[in-house]
Amino acid sequence: MRHLRASVGTLAACLLCIAMANGQDDEATKKEMKVLEGTWLATSGEQNGMATDKFNGDKLIIGEGKFTVYHEVNAVIKAKLKVDAGKKPKTIDVTISEGNESGKTALGIYELSGDVLKFCFEKPGGTDRPTEFKTKEGTERMMVVLKKQS
Repeated sequence: MRHLRASVGTLAACLLCIAMANGQDDEATKKEMKVLEGTWLATSGEQNGMATDKFNGDKLIIGEGKFTVYHEVNAVIKAKLKVDAGKKPKTIDVTISEGNESGKTALGIYELSGDVLKFCFEKPGGTDRPTEFKTKEGTERMMVVLKKQS
């Protein structure tokens, strides 16, 4: 009986530690989401292993867990955003609700340095999350650098 109580006590302590760690992760995620909120302007990009300017001038607005990309004046992607700031590199999942890839999730990584935000995404629906901020020929991976506007 004493062994059972010790096991239950150990299990309870482990569950409490996990709950506390999850609470810290939730707080870190909320803080990170707040820092990411705002309007961002794409300044450079890379796709298929080569630099591209096709993203330049695109606007990204992040707020309230949403991710909206504008090309010129048209919203071309609307999505829900999920980040994990505790991973190295930090991870981002964008689940597209409106646009060509609606219903698919793009797995990515991001890096925030002052007012510069860098993303690298696997193609929507892909299963391999990037591990570095570059693309390779023959993939549909994309990397974009953005500067905060407001």
